Formats: sequence, structure tokens, C-alpha cells
Amino acid sequence: MMDRSNSKKARLSRLDGGESHYAPDSDGSSPDETTVGLIANFRATLSKLDNQFCTIVGEYQKTMKENHDLKRQIEELLAADSSSEQNHAMIKTVPGENQQEMPSRTGIPKSKSHFSKLKKAYNETSSKVSSVVSAGFRNTNCQGELVTDFIAHRDAIQDLKTTEKKNFFITASLDKTAKVWSETGQCRTKYQGHIGAVNTVALHPTEDLAISGSGDTEVHLWPYNLENLNSPSDQEDQELVINQPILRIGSHDAIVSSIAFCQNERVFTVGYDGKAQVHDLETAKSIVDLCGHECAINHCSAHPTQPNLVTTSCKDGSIRVWDYRVPSSTICISTQHRSAVSSTCFLDNNTIISSSEDKTVRIFDFRKNRPVERVSVDSAVNRLSVNSAGVVALPHDDRHIRLLTANSNQTRLRRIRNSRSHQNSVMCTAWLHSNYSSNNNEQKYTVLSGGWDRRVCIWRVPVSEL
Repeated sequence: MMDRSNSKKARLSRLDGGESHYAPDSDGSSPDETTVGLIANFRATLSKLDNQFCTIVGEYQKTMKENHDLKRQIEELLAADSSSEQNHAMIKTVPGENQQEMPSRTGIPKSKSHFSKLKKAYNETSSKVSSVVSAGFRNTNCQGELVTDFIAHRDAIQDLKTTEKKNFFITASLDKTAKVWSETGQCRTKYQGHIGAVNTVALHPTEDLAISGSGDTEVHLWPYNLENLNSPSDQEDQELVINQPILRIGSHDAIVSSIAFCQNERVFTVGYDGKAQVHDLETAKSIVDLCGHECAINHCSAHPTQPNLVTTSCKDGSIRVWDYRVPSSTICISTQHRSAVSSTCFLDNNTIISSSEDKTVRIFDFRKNRPVERVSVDSAVNRLSVNSAGVVALPHDDRHIRLLTANSNQTRLRRIRNSRSHQNSVMCTAWLHSNYSSNNNEQKYTVLSGGWDRRVCIWRVPVSEL
């Protein structure tokens, strides 16, 4: 037994860099150098796995404790309700007594709705156990290259959009301005016609027109100029400044929170007044009012190939899908989100994806009105975006950006490695629609992110890692 112990210590000593028993190679190098490198990588991997398992175990124990507490409360309520019914029956059997119901002295409400809420919470915590464990294994890193980052505004960036036709993007900021940028991060047009914070922007699918919605309750349509994209280098810093819109759209009574082009001549707007409206760009009049939400609406989006389909997400956790040609045909999605839904987007002809402040991302089949997938993450998710391949970019309050790929086989969650270039919450993401090819012909997606730190970051992520 002593010999085996000494032998094990000797092997460990050699792994830790002790005396080598290998002969040098013909070029003079020792095989121990390669061995030590492999061991170091192996130990680093073990350390990462250990940290990940510790996180999973901690979340699992926390969830199981919540589960146990809820189960105990349900059992107490059921026992109290049962004893109360027995006492009620005994009182009724006593002769000569008035047949009156005795008030409950347990101090615990007997409402069935209370039971249903507790049981719903119990079921949610039960399903959360598997979600936490599976998300822990799926949440690995991908190698993202930070191409450039720059301060784009004087205040926080609220929204960021691109267009399929051209490689440029637009940003909206609390500094009351919206800006159009080239792919390299050069400002080409600056709009400053709002008197309130600019919360949302969008680019026209075919024309050189942009639209912006603000805290001043107004929606403005304005032109941008990209003719100086090929200007000499000494004029690259020049930008066109626009102070007045060519059209004012909408009749909102509160903050305009989100806008989207749903056709070349139609624009969809939503606001904190609970209104969802479709407007005609030629007449600037509302042609459809979509009624159904009872509180502030956070976000809206249009289907990329069926522009008559639009979706809205609300602060009360509800989501609706509309065909605005038939407003009464709305579909109210049973989301099960426990906090405000920050954004929704269409994944394909049948499914939508939603992000929420409750640290979950959910996928729904809106045709059948049923949930498809639920993914738990570490932080609240803000305005997500989907590219043409169905990859979803998730901006988080914890300064990270995660990429989600969902198909019939599995759902994979990848975090852009070293994505903490943002100094504060990442508020929005977008995709440039032309893929980048490196020198070795490796295809890469280009992801844009804007944050509360006023910064825009441009990333390139290998397609092979997703």
C-alpha cells in the first residue's frame, strides 16, 4: 500500500513540473514542454467546469428551497381548508343551533384563486430546475472579434436598427438626437428635431428615409444623406444636420416607445398610452387602431415577409399578434412572463421570440398559441434582434451579449467572449445583413450593440461557432 501511495505521489510530482524522466527529442526539445502545456490547458478547463457546476448547484439548491417552501404553504392551506369544512359540518349537525357559517380563525384565506397562484408558482419552480441545469450546459462562449467601438451620443442609446439593402445603421439616444452611421462608424446624418428623448428609430426598406419616435409623443419622418460615403478622407468627419421633419405622424398621448415599417407605405407605432396604430406615409393619417392592451406597450415588430402581421409586447407581460387588415383577429399569447416583456420578434412564419425583465427568453408558436421553448439567463434581456439565418442577439443588463440559435434539434446559447466592452447595460442589438469573409474564407456575422454607456460596438462572430 505504501509503494502505491509513493508511486502516485511521484506521478503527481512529475505532472506538477518535477524532474523529467523523458529523453530530449532530436531537435533538443523535451516532450515535457508539450505535456506541461496540455496539463495547464486541462486544469484551466477543469476550473471553468468546476465554476460552472458550482453556479448550477447554487441555483438548483435555491430553486429547490423555493419549491419546498411553496409546497409546504400549499399543504398548510389545504389542511386549514379541510379542518374548516369539518368544523362547518359539525356546527350544522348540532340540533337547535342557528345554521350560520363560522368565520375562519386560521388567518389564511380560503380563496381558490390563492391556491391556483401558489400551485402555478410551484409548477414554475419545478420546471425552472431543469431549465437552470440545461441552460448552464448550453451557455458557453464563442469567439467574437471586436472590430471597433466608439462613443456615439452624449447620453444613453435606446435603439439601434439596420436595413437589408445597405450596410449602415441608425441609433436613437436620450440626448434627443438620432444618427445614421456608416459601417465603419462614421456619422453621416444627425437629426435633432425632437424636443424629447428619442426612444426608437427605423430605416425605410427602400428609400433614404428614417423615422424616429420620442418622449415628446411625436413620430418624425426625415431624410438622410449618404452621398458623402465616398467623400475624400479630409471630409470624412462631415455630417448632415437636419432640424425639421418632412412629416409628423401619429396621435399618441404619451411616450412613443417603438416603431417599425410594416410596408413601404405603412408604419406601425406603439406607445406608453397603450395605443398601437398603423399609419399611411402619404397622408400621415392613422388607418388602423389596434385595441387590446390595457397598459404601456414596450415594443413592436413586423413580419419580414408578411408585413400585414405585427406583434406587440406590453409592460404587463402580455404579447399580441395582429393581422392589421383584420384587427379583430388578434392572438393573445399566454406568455407566462412574470415581468414586463421588453421586445418580441418573428423567428419564422409560425413562431415568435420574446425577451423579458424576468431573465427569460421564450419562443411561442403563435399559430397554435402554445409555448415551444423557455431559456433562463443570468440577467434581464433588453431589445433583441434576429438575423436572416434565425440567430438571435440578446443584449443584457449585465453588459454581456449572448447569441441564441434555435432549431428542431436543440437550442444553443453562446456568449460573445470578452463582450464586456460596454461599461453599462446593453440596451439593443442589430445585425448587418452582409456577411464578412476573412482571409481564410471563414464566414462571419456582423453584430452591432448599443448601450447605456453611450457606446456602439461592432462585433464579428464566426458562423461556424454558432
